[in-house]
Amino acid sequence: MTWMDNIIKWFKTPKTQKGIAGMIVIVIVLALDFAYWAGAIEVTGMTSGSEGGEEGEGAASNFTLELESEEFSDSLIAPSPLGLASIEGLQYNNHDFEVKENGYEAYVNATVSGGSPSARPDLELIVYDADGHVVSEQRTEAANEVAKIEEHELNVTGTWTARVENYSSFNIGYTLTIDIFYKIPKETTEEE
Repeated sequence: MTWMDNIIKWFKTPKTQKGIAGMIVIVIVLALDFAYWAGAIEVTGMTSGSEGGEEGEGAASNFTLELESEEFSDSLIAPSPLGLASIEGLQYNNHDFEVKENGYEAYVNATVSGGSPSARPDLELIVYDADGHVVSEQRTEAANEVAKIEEHELNVTGTWTARVENYSSFNIGYTLTIDIFYKIPKETTEEE
């Protein structure tokens, strides 16, 4: 009996509520796993020096993407002497980084790199542009946070700030990685 025969047999067999619920859970887990890896591929799939073009131009590309990266390693102590996680944003670190002209896309990643044993870390990430406006605010229950910044948001050049907050009740070590892709126009040579 092949794996396909097993699947066909499963669909032909009457189901109990438990069996249906189990299948739904399996489908949800697979969908979440796929969504996670699709996001990871999107972030890491573009490399320095890749080529691109404006939308609607088909295969013609008029710029090259260059990657500039910056990395910070730091730590945050518990938000209060009592370790109360409900005191949001009490303990944070600001990290400044430069955004130049022709920004195409940026990824700001706050990743837990250490901390108290048996802790359930929870970093929060807020990115401010050079004018002090919030461009991205990532406050999920996940340990790590990722902010994707689009081209239209990167038009404010200057010193930006990435704020990393400790929302857990434990000390946390983290790494903040900032990857900015810049559009570099291709040089055109005219043939006479």
